[in-house]
Amino acid sequence: MSRIMHHAAQQGYRTVVLNLRDAVGEDFNSLDKFLQWFITSIAETLELGQPVEEHWRKSLGNCKIKCRTYFEKYLLPGDSAVAIALDEVDRLFVHGEIAGEFLGMLRTWHEDAKTKPLWRQLRLLMLHTQVYTQLNINQSPFNAGTEIKLTDFTSEEVESLSRQYKLNWKNTQVEQLMAMVGGHPYLATKAIQVVSRQDMTLESLLQSAPTASGIYRNHLERHWRYLQANIPLATAFKTIVLADSPVEFNSNLNLDDAVKLYDFGLVELQTNSVVSRYQIYSLYFQERLGS
Repeated sequence: MSRIMHHAAQQGYRTVVLNLRDAVGEDFNSLDKFLQWFITSIAETLELGQPVEEHWRKSLGNCKIKCRTYFEKYLLPGDSAVAIALDEVDRLFVHGEIAGEFLGMLRTWHEDAKTKPLWRQLRLLMLHTQVYTQLNINQSPFNAGTEIKLTDFTSEEVESLSRQYKLNWKNTQVEQLMAMVGGHPYLATKAIQVVSRQDMTLESLLQSAPTASGIYRNHLERHWRYLQANIPLATAFKTIVLADSPVEFNSNLNLDDAVKLYDFGLVELQTNSVVSRYQIYSLYFQERLGS
């Protein structure tokens, strides 16, 4: 993302990077609260003069209209386009009502750019690790524009990344890490960062990795909450992680459930069967789902 936003800045765009992890719990209390956080974060980054609170108080209409009018009055006008990158969009997914309204609003803005010159000033980049399937396909922003899917790192790429963090890793360390988390870009990078800071050794990290006390606890907990909210998928995934070999599609595991688990990043699909994507998922969910 940093390279893309750097390129946007070189093109003369006004650039904003928002990480939804910077939002606190109360920002997700309502759509109105979230949109005020969204607009305020952008306004402060770009040092816009018009206070968001004043605009919110004086403007007519619901919070989505107030958000739109702030963009149209104070953000989009100008000689240069605005590039906004939204990181960790996944955080919205557990807030169903907010996610639906906000993501649908972004899709509307994308469609507006086709007929309204002012909205052609906006560039949106959204980063997420999970697939949000609750929106109608015609209301989702994820199937609009260009999709760039980040594939797993190869062993050579993991070793190269470790060198960038000044780690003198050989094939053994790379293989140990990838045996647990594969080439998952986030999981591999986080491990390398932690070891490079000497917060813990690779051995200690891997030992605690598939537990609630490991460095991946937030990542694993997010998957757990998703499965808790989707009991049929939890049942299907339990079958997969407790099996000693790939599970074939049958009456106990249908293709639709397997595809949903794949979209969520938990499994790998084979010709007629499915397996857990990484060992860390197998170990963690064997404990959670097997009990």
